[in-house]
Amino acid sequence: MSTLRSPAAGARDRQITIQRSTPTTATSGQQVDAWATIAIVWAEKRDIRGKTFFGASQEIAERMTTFRIGWLAGLLDATSLRVLYDGLTYRVDGVAELGRRAGVDLMCTAQGA
Repeated sequence: MSTLRSPAAGARDRQITIQRSTPTTATSGQQVDAWATIAIVWAEKRDIRGKTFFGASQEIAERMTTFRIGWLAGLLDATSLRVLYDGLTYRVDGVAELGRRAGVDLMCTAQGA
């Protein structure tokens, strides 16, 4: 019998900020997204792959990364999330539960990295 345990505290050596987008109305009446911090947590960072491509007449770098964190209620159903880490903004493409609330993997993409 194997059990899935939460990520070891020693592996979570990167502090990240998780934010959620909330639509708001600007003073001009235009609808804009406002980002609100929902958690600042320790994470294990795992780079999956990176690639460079050309778009709009410029070179664009894209880095795919997974941040593994301890269990955080409400993330599995959340939409429009991003992670801030080391001066980069990562778009959260997917959220996966580890075991039975042992932790969460945030599958992310950073552009312009």
